[in-house]
Amino acid sequence: MIRTRAPSTYGLKTLLYGTLLPAPLVGESLPQLLNQIKEARHEVGLHGWDHVGWHDRLPRMTLDDVRASMSRASQLFEQSLGSPPLFSGAPGWQVTPASLQAQDEYGFAFASDCRGQKPFYPRVAGAVLKTLQIPTTLPTSDELLGVDGMNEQALADYYLHSLHQDSVNLLGLHAEIEGLSYAAWLRTFLAASLRRGAQFLLLSEIAQHERAMAAPDEVLHREIPGRAGNVACQKGSA
Repeated sequence: MIRTRAPSTYGLKTLLYGTLLPAPLVGESLPQLLNQIKEARHEVGLHGWDHVGWHDRLPRMTLDDVRASMSRASQLFEQSLGSPPLFSGAPGWQVTPASLQAQDEYGFAFASDCRGQKPFYPRVAGAVLKTLQIPTTLPTSDELLGVDGMNEQALADYYLHSLHQDSVNLLGLHAEIEGLSYAAWLRTFLAASLRRGAQFLLLSEIAQHERAMAAPDEVLHREIPGRAGNVACQKGSA
């Protein structure tokens, strides 16, 4: 079943990037902003060279194609921020055995490419890779809005009731959504979470804590409610 939502102006231009509109070079055009984010102790990771191209063509990309794409993105990242990326997050939660293998070659401290429930090491073709995956555990707001009557006012309560104690809760946010017209619910959620005693950690801190305890698991692709197409998921969470 495909659920549809009413058109929204916040995402129209974004949806056209890479199709009818040329995609902007974010890192190259706004290096000062990226460095301000980094200086404020937010972690900045690699999110690919071509979001739409990766999302649409990754299954047909060879290992060399993936390496070339990641190399181009890494070079621009280092040019913009002065250091190589510490971690990676695949566009649209799209991975293949080739992309996971290429990523392993970079020696990232961790990656966040999948949906799942707990950190794990991907098992590909019988081999366990060395790059720890910290999966997104919660649905994104754009997957929820407009579905079953969900609106912005209800989002904060939904996420508060979805948190699991004593485990990693990871929520994916989008600059074109929470960074613009849908920021109010996020402020409410963050304030309420802190009042309840929640701790907000850097992904690198989570990786350091979970690395020794994480177990291997398979990666599969499946549909999730509210999002078109398949995304990479931790098998143990299916």
